[in-house]
Amino acid sequence: MRLENDLKSHNKETYGKLKEILKTNNRTCIIQPTGSGKSYLILKLIEDYTASGRDIIIVESQKYIFQQLKKKMDKYGMSKQNIKFLTYSALGRMNDEKIQEYNLPKLVLVDEMHRAGAPKWNIGLQKMFETFPDDCKYIGFSATPIRFLDGKRNMAEELFDGCIANELGLADAILSRILPLPRYIAGLYTYDNEVNAITRKIQSSRNTDEEKEKLLEDVAIMKKNLDRSKGISSIFKKYINQDKGKYVAFCNNISHLKLMRSCLEQWFSEAEISCNFYEVHCKNPEKDKQFNAFMADTGLSVCLSVAMLSEGVHGIDGVILLRDTMSPNLYYQQIGRVFAVDMDTVPIIFDLVANCESIMECNLKNDLLDTIDKRDKNKVNEDACVDDEQDNYGKCNSDDCNTKEITRDDIESFFVFDQVIDAVNAFKEIEGRILGEDWSKEDEDLVRQYYPSIGTKVKSMLSVERSNKAIKHKAQKLGLVHENYRKNIWKEKDKIFLIENYSVLSVKGIAKELEKSENCIYAMANRLKLTKQYFYWNDEEIEILKKYYPLEGIEVAKRLPYKTESQCRTKAYSLKLINMSNKTSKYRYVTWNKKDKRWNVAFSVNGKLIHFGSFTSEDEAGRVALEKAREYGKAI
Repeated sequence: MRLENDLKSHNKETYGKLKEILKTNNRTCIIQPTGSGKSYLILKLIEDYTASGRDIIIVESQKYIFQQLKKKMDKYGMSKQNIKFLTYSALGRMNDEKIQEYNLPKLVLVDEMHRAGAPKWNIGLQKMFETFPDDCKYIGFSATPIRFLDGKRNMAEELFDGCIANELGLADAILSRILPLPRYIAGLYTYDNEVNAITRKIQSSRNTDEEKEKLLEDVAIMKKNLDRSKGISSIFKKYINQDKGKYVAFCNNISHLKLMRSCLEQWFSEAEISCNFYEVHCKNPEKDKQFNAFMADTGLSVCLSVAMLSEGVHGIDGVILLRDTMSPNLYYQQIGRVFAVDMDTVPIIFDLVANCESIMECNLKNDLLDTIDKRDKNKVNEDACVDDEQDNYGKCNSDDCNTKEITRDDIESFFVFDQVIDAVNAFKEIEGRILGEDWSKEDEDLVRQYYPSIGTKVKSMLSVERSNKAIKHKAQKLGLVHENYRKNIWKEKDKIFLIENYSVLSVKGIAKELEKSENCIYAMANRLKLTKQYFYWNDEEIEILKKYYPLEGIEVAKRLPYKTESQCRTKAYSLKLINMSNKTSKYRYVTWNKKDKRWNVAFSVNGKLIHFGSFTSEDEAGRVALEKAREYGKAI
């Protein structure tokens, strides 16, 4: 079976872009949603580079992903010789001794590259950058390269110099029919948070005691009616195929998993659905056995997971999010488990949360509607598609997908929020009868003094508990603006500068020019759908690089305010510039170790790199190299 035949049209286009970029860059990355065929791109790269006889390193988050990748390699008859599988935890333990075990790596594939931003794992990757041969290629993959809970760091920018071979968002992939439109069912599995919040509001309100008593009584009745009328069990009964299907339920921690397992068992029992349950988490000694049993189960099954299975596991029919709030990264990783380019069923997402506010912030629905608005706005005199191979992204490929254009009505019909809207309306009705606490002069003065600098964090200083919304409303009435908001106001000329320079200057340089934070630049670039396809070098910068790189190496970056050390190294490689401060030996098989300041002797035997010692004298190292080369029959 040929791998080439299983590459979808959108991935063939991506691979073409990738090959072109690798002609001039050693580092690049691909940003594509989960399920869009990333593993086939990885396999294609392995197939193309394995002939070099040098090591190919694949960095993954979990060993389950390696198992699936190895099965696909067996399917296509691909050799695993010189293929090294490395987890991120192992990457974090990378030291000089372990890194020397590799045989002149030719290719490093960094899957889920956003993880490499963690300090411990980043050190291991940096060791590879510094130690591996200059012609080694590094390719990152991620659906979400931004580390939202880590200062919105962009790992495409930090690790791959902003060089993006291809970028495709989940919303674009769905609207282009590369991935299927999922059925998205929202529900509340508990009303406790809402009840507690509204109870506190009633107790601290200016209502009379009689009014408070009536309000609290109405809250209790409302909760009982909501629990009775539309529970999670009724949702499962309506939307789950009762004969078969694999679902992953994501939990916050092990105690949360234990609690939610009993809830899930109860909901499925009330829905009269027979289901097998499995658990996969780091504290479960039988997690591998449980995972394999889950994947082999031919009936209806649910696998409860903590910090696992959110990446790289395929063959899932649906996911169950059991959450309060979460980062956009984790949200997209978890819902991404249901997507695959070759699905013949409609994937289903159960977004079950503990509060109304979280559920109404449905990122996927908002992204799809925003993308449709932009598509419709930009559409000018488009004819109906008639040619089956008209679109590289597969819009009109009748072998792969339905050609009907997805509309706002489709989105509204596939995203079901009925239960949540009923709950929101019920709580709003009662909330409308609560008389809020008047603002004291002291609290108003605190807002005047501190809101411009710290925003809603002023709530901790107030004498009465206030919501963020209430504080913002009061600040607005007082004519106050948070300084972060003021900094983030974009003038039209600033947007034009960003559009014209995003692929030319570094984010740091743009932020300095516009007097904005780097996070602010990233946010606006994302909103404008800007991508860094490459980093432009002007003639003056190239001349500085040519003049000083041979003398200073990557230190030349200090002379180039808009370029990083990594960008200088990559550009120098493409220009065939050599750092003369790095010693080179007159003897074959002898290299200079800049860190240890010694001459190393090593060469490859039967595909394995063998070290024969390090020496202070170059001539001594040369003598040993000559002796060992003769012994092993190597060229002299």
